[in-house]
Parts: sequence; structure tokens; C-alpha cells
Amino acid sequence: MQICIVAATQAEIAPLSHFLGVWVAKMLSGIRSVTYRNLELDLLITGPGIHNTSYHLGRQFAVTKYDMVMNCGICGAFDNTLKIGEPVHIISEEFGDFGADDDNQFRTAFEIGLIEYNTAPFKNGKLMNAVFPDVEHIKAVKGLTVNTVHGNEKKIKRSKMKFDADVESMEGAAFFFACLTESLPFLSIRAVSNYIEKRNKNNWNIPLAIENANTALISILDKLAI
Repeated sequence: MQICIVAATQAEIAPLSHFLGVWVAKMLSGIRSVTYRNLELDLLITGPGIHNTSYHLGRQFAVTKYDMVMNCGICGAFDNTLKIGEPVHIISEEFGDFGADDDNQFRTAFEIGLIEYNTAPFKNGKLMNAVFPDVEHIKAVKGLTVNTVHGNEKKIKRSKMKFDADVESMEGAAFFFACLTESLPFLSIRAVSNYIEKRNKNNWNIPLAIENANTALISILDKLAI
């Protein structure tokens, strides 16, 4: 089974790379390949953001046909019932700032007629993924992807009213879009590093989120490596 494991930064899959014995430190972008039991794994570092994720996935998918693609990383949580460090399985994504400001409100690309709500691979303006049996033990959540992460209380309130999202990242929807367009099975596993609130890095725990996201991903790989 050939699997591509995608992360924005090397730090976000450092525990996995250490577990597999693959050197990814100091990689800004690039790929490393390794065999784990009966799995052929490509570890792809894209760099942060929608643009990097889109470019590197498009480039990689053009040369390799994968059986599965997995995204691993951290996220902020709109939902305060989620715990810091808690791993989540993201089953839907939306682009949170793709559209237009109309006076004091934001209107999505779908609302202004730039794209039809059900233009493939979108379904009613969202990018959807199935829940796989191997991850049913991980909480399923809805994601929002933005170019600028939230840290302003007014904008946070506006996004909560506008979107039905539990977590936020800077890459998730780009990952979903690429995999859905190529009809590739995929998973998105992240862990909560912070709550989405007025920016205060003292409340974040990125190391815990990275560790727990990687632990969850390794457990999934173990289930697949039969």
C-alpha cells in the first residue's frame, strides 16, 4: 500500500519521522520515502499555507498515484469543548476567506456567484470526506481554512456566525480539494494546539498537539500495516 503523509512543516511530523527513522529536520519543503512493514510511505513537507499545499500536492500527484493520502498537523479550536492536545479527524473543510468583503460583512465565493455551490468537488459549498472505520475512535470535526489565522475578537465572532466550523488551519481545505479532485482516499488528522481567541501564545501547547497528532497517526498506520 502506497501512502503519502502530508504536513505543512517538518515539526508537525517530527515524532513520526523519528519513529520511522527518516530525517526531515530543516526541510522547508520536499519528500522522503520509507518502508514501514508492508506500507510504502512518502513523507511530503509542503510548507505552510494554501499556496504551498496546493503546489506541492499537485506536483506530487502528477507523478505518483497513491492508495491513501494523510494530512497530519495542528489546528486551533473554535469549539471550547475540545481539549488542548486532543486529536481530531476532520471530515469537512471550507475556505474561510475566499470571497469578498461587502461593507461590514464577508460574502463567500459561492454567495457572490463566483462558483456554484455544487461545483465539483464541492457539495453545498463544502469539501466533504467520509469517516473511515480505522479512525472512528477519534472525534470527527468540521474544519475552516484561512490565509490569516484568527486573533481578533470581532472577526472571530463573525466567523463563528458565518461558518459551522470546529477547528481552523491554514492548509486543510487545499488538502481536501486536491485529494477530492484526484479521487484519492484521504484522512486529515490534527490535534488542537490552541483555542481561537484573542492572540495569546502563552495559552498554546504546540508540542503536546504535535505529539498527540503523531501518536494518532502512527496508530492508524499500525492498523493498515497488517
